[in-house]
Amino acid sequence: MNKTQDTALNVQIAAPGIARNGLLWIIAYLLITLALYAYGPVAFTRHAVGQTVALVFGYMSMFAMGYLSISQKPGAILAVKLRPNTSLSVVKGTILLGLLVSLAKLTIYTSLETLSVNRLLGALSTSLQEPGTAYFDSFDQAAVSGPLIWALVLLSPISWSAFALSVAYFDRLGTSFRIVILLLFFAEAARWILNGQNKGAFDLVIIISAVLWIKMGQRRLLGARSVRSAHSGRLRLTLLISACSLGALILFTRAISSRTNNLAAIRLTDAGPLMDLTPAWLQPTLISVTSYLGQGYNALSYVSQLQWEPTFGVGHSLFLSLRLDQLFGTDIVDRMYQSRMSAYGIDPWVNWHSLYVWIANDVHWLGVIPIMFLLGRFSARVVLRALINDSASNYALLALTAIMLVYIPANAQIFQEPTTFVAFWGLLLYQIVFKSSRAPTELPSLTGAAALGPIMHIGGSGGSKSKGA
Repeated sequence: MNKTQDTALNVQIAAPGIARNGLLWIIAYLLITLALYAYGPVAFTRHAVGQTVALVFGYMSMFAMGYLSISQKPGAILAVKLRPNTSLSVVKGTILLGLLVSLAKLTIYTSLETLSVNRLLGALSTSLQEPGTAYFDSFDQAAVSGPLIWALVLLSPISWSAFALSVAYFDRLGTSFRIVILLLFFAEAARWILNGQNKGAFDLVIIISAVLWIKMGQRRLLGARSVRSAHSGRLRLTLLISACSLGALILFTRAISSRTNNLAAIRLTDAGPLMDLTPAWLQPTLISVTSYLGQGYNALSYVSQLQWEPTFGVGHSLFLSLRLDQLFGTDIVDRMYQSRMSAYGIDPWVNWHSLYVWIANDVHWLGVIPIMFLLGRFSARVVLRALINDSASNYALLALTAIMLVYIPANAQIFQEPTTFVAFWGLLLYQIVFKSSRAPTELPSLTGAAALGPIMHIGGSGGSKSKGA
């Protein structure tokens, strides 16, 4: 058996298992957030908790079934012929454009008027010390619009790809471009910190975690590492992701504490098992995380109390709904569950409602069940394609999909803003139009292992360039 055949066999055996590990992480995370809602320290109204938990379990089960329906029988994915190995010149160009876009956003969406280093560092220091003040001051900034803003939106499939490609190709780039990557991530994080917001920091952690997990899986598929080296790599990955997550949690806790007068504005339960088990120094973080990740489930608990009103297929996206209402004078936003939940004290513009409620706007809360099955199938396809095809669009779509899944307890995150909305659908359309081919229904045979050629190039020499887009 030659090397190509051996690699093909390894892919057939190992790829589904690696993909299923991703499902386990997603389900474990969602179960933790559900436990925070049901047993955490924040005093939600806890309307119909049992019904809500059962409904969420139903949604999660359908997602898992959809995911496994692909990852258990991934022949069509493993054999699909995508154009592999994005040229490093394309990667570099994407990263440079991403940096320029991030720097433009840094000046447009913050109080900075120029990119003065001293002014930027001073503003960052102030925002880190008083994130609550920075957050409320950000609402006083004038709304921005015009050709430049729409240009940034149209460039978002490329600019968003820059973050995923920076992680995926970091070890193949020279020192100068690694500095550019650090500036890219710094500029993006700084934009959110200056406004006292946490989203940017968590998005970056999600992107780094998802892409590094895929890169570790690719090395496992190639069988290029010894057992000792593989354990060492997993340890380094765990430490890096833990450090990034810890930093994001520290920023998050400080921001929420500052906004809520040291959490005094958050209504707490008298006691709870999670608070009893949590050390005193970690309790502010537990309260902050629970107040955020439990809001969506609290809103979901009221969805069955409201009559469904059709939103014509755009109710899952605040961006689309607002634009259509502005252009045609429709009342889509008023029809959405979020607007009508204000009768129960749930603010449509402040509180989170979960991805489930956003999808329910279009298909009723019962219709979310088959949609979650389809979302599971889609997510498994994205993971498997990123795993076996060293392709720029696969990494970028993986990053956006990971963000969508992590924000399930909160909202339909990537469909809420024009940049992520256009980035997601632009990248997906690109794959459908330019990179998809009719795939067989069976796993490729060992004699047909050439179909898995893309995986053979993963982890190639750092200075080599390959053909392809």
